Amino acid sequence: MDAMSSILLLVERGDQAHRALNKALLLARHMHAKLELFLCESERDLPAPSGGGAQALERARANQMAEAREYLLALRKSMLVPEVEVSSDAVCHVSVREALADKLKRSRPDLVVKAANAGQPDPDELGGSAWLLIASCAVPLLLARDRAWHPVPRFAAALDCEDRRQETLGRRMMAIGEMLSRECSAELDILCARPPSDGHAPIDARRREWTPGPTPSSACRLQHLRGTPSEVLPRFVMQRDYDMIIMGKPRHSDRSLLSASVARRVLKASTGDVLFVHASGGAAG
Repeated sequence: MDAMSSILLLVERGDQAHRALNKALLLARHMHAKLELFLCESERDLPAPSGGGAQALERARANQMAEAREYLLALRKSMLVPEVEVSSDAVCHVSVREALADKLKRSRPDLVVKAANAGQPDPDELGGSAWLLIASCAVPLLLARDRAWHPVPRFAAALDCEDRRQETLGRRMMAIGEMLSRECSAELDILCARPPSDGHAPIDARRREWTPGPTPSSACRLQHLRGTPSEVLPRFVMQRDYDMIIMGKPRHSDRSLLSASVARRVLKASTGDVLFVHASGGAAG
C-alpha cells in the first residue's frame, strides 16, 4: 500500500484539538502528505433572529464563519512546519457527521484525524455521536490522544482471526499497518485473537481459521492471543503500551467478535491512538 498523500484534521475547539493537530502534523511529516484543517460550526449555535428575520440569521452565520476562519488562521500561524502543505476550510452545518461526509466527497483525503476526547466529560468514553461518526466515515479515522510516541513507535493491528467473513478487512488492516510502520519507522504487531477451541471439536474444524500470510516488513511480529477477544485484547494492549492500535470500524448490527463493545474496551485500555478502518472504500454502516 502506498503512503497517504492527504490528511484531514477535524478541528474541535479546546486543548484536545491542539494535541490532535500535533499528531496530524507528525503523520503528515512522516508521509510527506498535505494537511487540511476542517472546522464545522453548528447551526444550532446561531442566535435566534429577533426582528431581522432571514437577514439577521444570515448576518449571524457570516459572523460565525468569519470567526471560524480566524480561528483556523491562528492555528496555521502556530504551526512551524514549512515542509507540510497546509490548507483550511470552515463550514456551518447542522451536523458534524453530515458536514464531514460532504467534505470527504469534495476533498477525498486518505485519513481523517479527530481528537479522542474532545468535548467528553469522561476521557475514557466516547459519546454515541462520536461512534456514529466513526462508523459512517468513508475513510480511515484516527482517534488521536495527546501522548507522545515512543522513540521507536509501537503499532498493532487487532484482527478477528476466527471470523472468515473479516478476511478482507483483516488484510486491509495489515496493509495499512505495514504502510504506517514503514513510513513512521515503527514496530508492528499483528494481534490474532481467537476464543479457546472446543476440545471436543474435530481438528479440521478447529483449523478453519485464517492466518495472515508472511509480510515483507521485518519489524512485523505475529501474536496469537487465546481467549475471548473482549478480554485478551484490552489486557494485551495495556501490557504492551502501544502507540497506535488499528481496528475494524465497529458496527452495532454486526455479529463479528470485534464488535463495538470490544472497540470500547480496547479504547479504554489503551493510552495511545486508535485507527479505525473498514474493508473497502465506503462507510462501515
